[in-house]
Amino acid sequence: MCNSGDIKRKNIVFEICLVLVFCTIHLLIVPDFGDDIKFVKIMERYDYNIFQVLYHRYNTWSSRIFIEFFDFIIPCLPVYIWKVSDIIICLLLWKMSAIYIEDKYISGLCLLAYPFFHMGSAGWQVTTIVYLWTFVVWLSVISSINSYKKSFIWVIFGTALATNLEILAVIHILALGMWFFYLIYLQDGRLVFESCKSIKNELSNNIILKKIMVSLVVTLLNLLNALVCPGNSLRKIKGIEKNFPDFLDTSFIEKLRICIASTVEHFTSLPDIIFIIISVLAAFLCYQRMKGFRKYIGFIPCVICIGLTVYFLVTRVIGQHTTSYMRPDVNAVAGSTEYILQCVMMAIGIIYLVTMLWTLAYCCDGIKECYFIIGVYCTGLLGRFVLLFSPTMIASGTRVYFYFYMAMIVCIGQLISKIKSRKIKSCFIVFLLAGVAVNVVTIAVKGH
Repeated sequence: MCNSGDIKRKNIVFEICLVLVFCTIHLLIVPDFGDDIKFVKIMERYDYNIFQVLYHRYNTWSSRIFIEFFDFIIPCLPVYIWKVSDIIICLLLWKMSAIYIEDKYISGLCLLAYPFFHMGSAGWQVTTIVYLWTFVVWLSVISSINSYKKSFIWVIFGTALATNLEILAVIHILALGMWFFYLIYLQDGRLVFESCKSIKNELSNNIILKKIMVSLVVTLLNLLNALVCPGNSLRKIKGIEKNFPDFLDTSFIEKLRICIASTVEHFTSLPDIIFIIISVLAAFLCYQRMKGFRKYIGFIPCVICIGLTVYFLVTRVIGQHTTSYMRPDVNAVAGSTEYILQCVMMAIGIIYLVTMLWTLAYCCDGIKECYFIIGVYCTGLLGRFVLLFSPTMIASGTRVYFYFYMAMIVCIGQLISKIKSRKIKSCFIVFLLAGVAVNVVTIAVKGH
């Protein structure tokens, strides 16, 4: 048995290692391309007048004026300011994940195994601010809503900042909707509100419900702002011209095919330790808990994940010497090889999702846990599918997967706590450590 002193020393050692790995990643990163440089040049053009820049951007490009305030300021400062700030943000993300993942070692390893080079796909500083920093603000808002202390000011301002990003606004509405349903129904296994009067009384007395409603209003105002912003319309037109010329003429089903195909290809065209672990973990628990033929259903998503990963590893990474994600052709002609491949990937993706959700449901203990895990998983995935309504569904995809990764990490943390065997759990930890090593090597190669 470990005494409290040994546990404390292990915690300190782990935290030091965590800081060192994050520091190593940021030392390897050289933010000298893409939007980082572009945003500095725009600031120079406007003589560093941030308010003129934001006014121009709102009218010609984006409604994200709260987020872009930092997007334009930070790249103009010495780069070490961003690096130190981003390391702190990463550590805050780890600390906040402890709310949803009991084992902080697992949560730390999962975060380190996330393919961080995604954040460099359009410029390191700008991308981390838009996706990573706002996500941490969003988690802080969720924590504030769940607190009975009267922190309405941060709920309002934090929500305004985080949901200034349209995709995160949609995720927030989904999360609040699920939370609201839980509070009024699932919490006691029955409908809490039996009449309009009881609803009114509950809203006036329940501080959490009040915060949910206030946060929802702020989010809807942000989405309204996104809809009326003249810059968003112009950006969509430019996005169509550059990324998807046939966007307006392509049916929703066709866009869905492209979106599902790109999602499957993203997680398998390069080996992805997070995607592999959640598939194997769910299959293992399903096999342990179920009887008869149902215990083997959990292996369907596992086989799909590992099979496609091995196939692309052999044919593309080794065969073609490429370490870039596959990106489906958005203009594939019906009947072409690319079109057929996308249809196959769509079918595989649907089979994977259905069997994975079934497996996750049977890995859970009770309806509440099932509601949480399935809800988190689907909300993260839907964050990717919001791009169905954008001509940049492929170009922006790599960065947006961040939300699904965070959802999978939460699910992994919940599921791995159910494993009683220390040897089996150690195997998953070894896989995560391998993912951390691959992540650091990848940053060393692609970090500049």
